[in-house]
Amino acid sequence: MAPFGAPNVERLAAKRNVTGLIRALRYEKAQSIRITACRALGAIGDARAVDPLIGALNDSDKEVRQAAVLELGAMGDARAVEPLIGALNDRDGLVRGFAALALGTIGDARAVDPLIGALWDEDHDVREHAAEVLARRGWQPSRGEAGAAYWIARAEWDRCVQVGEAAVEPLIHALNDQDHLVRMRAASALGAIGDARAVDPLIHALNNSAILVRMCAASALGSIGDARAVEPLIGALNDHYWDVRQAAASALEAMGDARAKEPLKRALNDRVKALVRRLGRSCGDPAPGTGGLWHRRTRDQERDLEELRGFDPAVVVPLVEAELEELDASIEMSKRGLREWPDSDAAQEQFKGQLTMLHGGRGLLRGLLAEPRDASDLTGK
Repeated sequence: MAPFGAPNVERLAAKRNVTGLIRALRYEKAQSIRITACRALGAIGDARAVDPLIGALNDSDKEVRQAAVLELGAMGDARAVEPLIGALNDRDGLVRGFAALALGTIGDARAVDPLIGALWDEDHDVREHAAEVLARRGWQPSRGEAGAAYWIARAEWDRCVQVGEAAVEPLIHALNDQDHLVRMRAASALGAIGDARAVDPLIHALNNSAILVRMCAASALGSIGDARAVEPLIGALNDHYWDVRQAAASALEAMGDARAKEPLKRALNDRVKALVRRLGRSCGDPAPGTGGLWHRRTRDQERDLEELRGFDPAVVVPLVEAELEELDASIEMSKRGLREWPDSDAAQEQFKGQLTMLHGGRGLLRGLLAEPRDASDLTGK
């Protein structure tokens, strides 16, 4: 509800009272009235509204500024070009994005250079709108930094890589983008270009909050092959996520630096041990009609087994054998529990569940040691 004594914008609009709507545009007590006045003036399209709408670009409320930008673009008056260029620097991302689109609607050549500058905006939507407008105008990106920024804004990463060395700084800038997918693709593109200027920023990206960014940064550092990355990549072998650790390991293997030999060996043992342990403590899905005594592999188990097959048997076999010894001991303990607690339904259920899991895991690991074998015999009784 509008405040008492406030202008009735709907009535003013219905009467096409431009003078009254311009006064309403300056009504300080309610931003909703100023927004509605902007829209009404834009709908009427009277040239007298252009200057007042330009004045509204300085309103303290971002939604009023957004509405003013949109209506100025729709009206298409060339007087709005310079003010809209100024709005490309507004503190609100939507205002900046709408200003780019409004300048595209007006189509004045004065906007081209400022729109090229907007390709560096921190907001992805602003960059995208600026690139869209430039493309509609037939602007041809160069093979310089502006061209690279254009391809980044349009998410055409292969074209950006083709720019070559001139794309390095725009891509380094993109490593700090708000969108983690942009950061990820920027890291990959830097790896493809292979310029040493990207090494320090990519090392910094190994600590990025996004898993995919860390993973792509590690891979990119491996592609560049600069020795400065060795120690940071060794540190990444301890990342919480396996995909990042794997990317770091692959990068270090490709670089072939002697400093990485022992860390890679430890990382390999840790990964194999984790996979073996996980398989040994999982029983799979119960097979139909077996009362839960027979189990089939789950998709996760299939994936773990496939990964283990890719490692050196000299690493895998001793760890599997050690895990089987632990499983045998745990099975005996569970059997003893069944004997010692015959009258407790809860204990019986618990120990039977443990035995089911342990037998299943033991069967999987024994089957792995016995390969090649009949792939359907995966019950692990």
